Amino acid sequence: MIKLVLTDLDNTIVPFGAEEVSDRGMQAIHALADQGIRFGPASGRALGSLRRFFRFDDVCTQTAVASNGLEVYADGQLVAAWEFDRDILEKTVEALRDVPSAALVVENPDDEATPPVLVGLGSVPCALMDNSLVFPYGYEVSDDIPDDWRLTKVSFCYDAAYVTREEMEAILAAVYPDLDPRKSINDWFDVAPKGWSKANGVRALAASLGISLDDVVVFGDNLNDLEMLQLVPHSVAVSNAVPEAAAAARYHIGASSDDAVAKAMEEIAAAAAEGSMPRFMR
Repeated sequence: MIKLVLTDLDNTIVPFGAEEVSDRGMQAIHALADQGIRFGPASGRALGSLRRFFRFDDVCTQTAVASNGLEVYADGQLVAAWEFDRDILEKTVEALRDVPSAALVVENPDDEATPPVLVGLGSVPCALMDNSLVFPYGYEVSDDIPDDWRLTKVSFCYDAAYVTREEMEAILAAVYPDLDPRKSINDWFDVAPKGWSKANGVRALAASLGISLDDVVVFGDNLNDLEMLQLVPHSVAVSNAVPEAAAAARYHIGASSDDAVAKAMEEIAAAAAEGSMPRFMR
């Protein structure tokens, strides 16, 4: 019996370029709730950013695996969190100050109205700074990491015209060897502790809710979904998934651009009402 549905955001429930979940997606989430099935995003984004995509509808985000599993929420309560070491992050900033276009990106997980901060950016801007899909609500530039923020959501931006991905990885590895940089879009690294992934957050959430992983459905499309797709028996990849994610998933549906996740959630809700399994999982 399905008790929890988790989905990646970008290029999974939200197609590239979209600024929010579709009307059909929102309605499908509420259909799940009507059947007593919890829903939550499982994303590299912090909760504040996720709430914007889900139109600040608490039904959609009160349960969530945020920041690549570094923050876990169950029924509106923070049930698990892990923070980066501030002192070592400050050392990464110092190491990047002479690297054109590179910066540490920090988000405030406790205040969705506060824009991200780019720390340590030199005189050369990062190409992504003018990308409204990356920074839809703007950003601030600072020399220092904010003193009073919990450091659960950090990333690194750069411009490949000035520094390569391999050079960025080498710089970060030399200063912060326990950091695992994962490319999510061009010229951008999401980061997590080595060995950490969304799967850690899914385990923590299932344990908090007192449910089995067999009761969970997960949707994904990219490399940062890989461990989550491998962990949960009812794993689903959209047709636009990268080959590794598609291979890890047990089930396969249509494209993100065709609202495939919304359609699948409709099937899950309808099957729950009938006491059966959804069609795409039969």
